Amino acid sequence: MELTLALDAAGLIERLFFQPAFEHTPATSWEELGTAVENLPAETTLVVTDVTDPDAPEVVFSSGEEGAFPVGSIVKLYVLGAVVDAVEAGTLTWEDTLTVTDDLKSLPSGELQDAPSGTTVTVREAAEAMIAISDNTATDMLVAAVGREAVETQLAEMGHHDPSLNIPLLTTRDLFVIGWGDDATRRTTWADGDETVRRDLLASLPSGLPGVDPLTVSTPVWQDGVDWFATPEDLVAAHLALQKKAETPAGEPVPDILGANPGFAPEVASTFDEVAFKGGSSMGVLALSWFVSGPDGDHVLTLQARSDQPSLTTDGRPYLAATQDAVMLLE
Repeated sequence: MELTLALDAAGLIERLFFQPAFEHTPATSWEELGTAVENLPAETTLVVTDVTDPDAPEVVFSSGEEGAFPVGSIVKLYVLGAVVDAVEAGTLTWEDTLTVTDDLKSLPSGELQDAPSGTTVTVREAAEAMIAISDNTATDMLVAAVGREAVETQLAEMGHHDPSLNIPLLTTRDLFVIGWGDDATRRTTWADGDETVRRDLLASLPSGLPGVDPLTVSTPVWQDGVDWFATPEDLVAAHLALQKKAETPAGEPVPDILGANPGFAPEVASTFDEVAFKGGSSMGVLALSWFVSGPDGDHVLTLQARSDQPSLTTDGRPYLAATQDAVMLLE
């Protein structure tokens, strides 16, 4: 058996998880990796792109169908981009404080949903939590700080091929309330509605705590558009846009924020000079994305999987193994 153990800030056990040992034979060629991706239990796309010349990205490896897949929390890259631009514009600073309120509390992942209303964090602390532990409440606090429209603008500015797929932008709280709230008609309204109908729906959502029982979050809803959507090329563009923002004074914290959780096993991450990671998951959705910089140049790796079955992310180890195999093949 394999044991996963996590400690809280006080050093106490907050997660103890046993599961059968994972046996994996690494792929030794791109052909073997392609076969492995095809055999994954969900519809999966894995793309490796050489971005050493950011003006001329070159696909090194691609397996799976083309098109926009649900990406879950990878949408938080665009929120981070909006924060950097707000800092650049002088409407926000990394040291400004944000306040946890019942109206902004979401559901896990994360920790701030459990903090008492009135708790404050800095913009930088919220951004770090949003990326490193994918804190949903921190994300929604940042969206509220910059404005929903500012994040929508980032979709185009950061190179998304079709921003309308994610406009109007869902907050994480919106996702839970529409996807699994007590009013099932919201999901249908979202699925069938145009932008105006969807914005009206968002405006009508109840205030206060989200009122969604986590036990009801059990069925995939991405099929009805209740998620965020992007192609591998969109994710490449998003990572490159953040790399460019990181070169500005306003974007100075970006590398540390994106590198706090490398997403790879330590022995894999340590082979690179820089690793920027963001993943995302939901019922029937798993997405992983990296910008890595090393002796062989710069690359972006994206894995996107979708399924009608909610159990897709019960064990993400085969998907992570595929991306780690891709990294090793780059060497």
